[in-house]
This record gives sequence, structure tokens and C-alpha cells, in this order.
Amino acid sequence: MSNVQGVLADPKLDVYDKTGTLIASNDNWRSSQQDEIIAAGFAPNNDTASDFGRTFAANDSGTDHGWGSHQFVLGGAVQGGKLYGTFPTLAVDGPDDTEDGRWIPTTSVDEFSATLATWFGVNNSDLVTVLPNIGRFAHPNLGFLG
Repeated sequence: MSNVQGVLADPKLDVYDKTGTLIASNDNWRSSQQDEIIAAGFAPNNDTASDFGRTFAANDSGTDHGWGSHQFVLGGAVQGGKLYGTFPTLAVDGPDDTEDGRWIPTTSVDEFSATLATWFGVNNSDLVTVLPNIGRFAHPNLGFLG
């Protein structure tokens, strides 16, 4: 990590509702919660990585931003070996294309985020505050974290 610029020395996650009230906090789990998390079977070494999607068809300067992408979630709490969502038909003007190879995702970033937020301790009743559009989707918890 020494080559990464702007790394937070002590990352902290605070989640506030729209009135500014703190509804969840996770600060320094390694010193204050590590034993509890490990004992509960939630290994704390989860990492997530993503890249935004791109359109299939190129324009004069490359490709445009797409609507979806893959997410990889790694760690002890992950229910591994599964794919969530459905891969689109990768064809320009195909059934999942809106234009120029901009395919419609089958799983929302809200569903993905709600799953992570729940794992971090946000109550189900507070998800709509944190993710106002979560009610539009069928799966507020995708189940990839144990």
C-alpha cells in the first residue's frame, strides 16, 4: 500500500440520515471489534473492487460510460462460489441493449450497497434512509455476506 496516495490512516464509516442524525458507525474495528467480529464468524478482511462499465461501441474519443459493471467481493464473510444477477446478451441492438452496447444491469448498485450496509450494521428499517431507491428493487439483501 505504500505506493497508494491518499490512503486513510484510520478509516471510519459513519452513516447519517437526511436530518444529519448518526444511525451507524464503524470506527477502528481492528482495535475495538476484531475479536467480536471473528467470534461471530464475520471475517473482517472483506475487500470490494469494481470498475464502471463502458459502452461496447466506440465513438471518436473512445467509449462512453455504461450503466453497470462487475463487483468482486472477497473475504471470510463472503458466501463464495456464486454469481448474483444475470449476464446480459452482449449484442448491440440485442434484447438488453438500450443503445450502442449500453446494456441494462440486472442487479442494482442499491441492492449491492444495501447488502454491505446491512453487514456493517445498518438496520433494515434504516436502509430506505441510506438508500432512498432501495424500495424499487426486489432484493434489498443479495445474501453474499454471512
